[in-house]
Amino acid sequence: MEKQQFNLKIDLKELPRKTCDCGSTTFAPCVELGYITALQSPQGKAGFLAIQQGIYLCVTCGKPADLSLPQEKDNVIDLPFSKRNGG
Repeated sequence: MEKQQFNLKIDLKELPRKTCDCGSTTFAPCVELGYITALQSPQGKAGFLAIQQGIYLCVTCGKPADLSLPQEKDNVIDLPFSKRNGG
């Protein structure tokens, strides 16, 4: 059975934006820094490793973003986001 390929073109400028309670739409990824000793390191040098947490913080107020997906109601998706250009 042959797999079908879909050519979906999405204009990223037109997507609704996630909005923080403070009104900001800009979020930054959050990482933890893990210390690795020289004995643990493949290069034989101590250092730090960035460990992705999957957490995004609002750059304005610092609150973590709620990454829960919108709920579908009768095949209509309720988007709790703002439009990019005011509305």
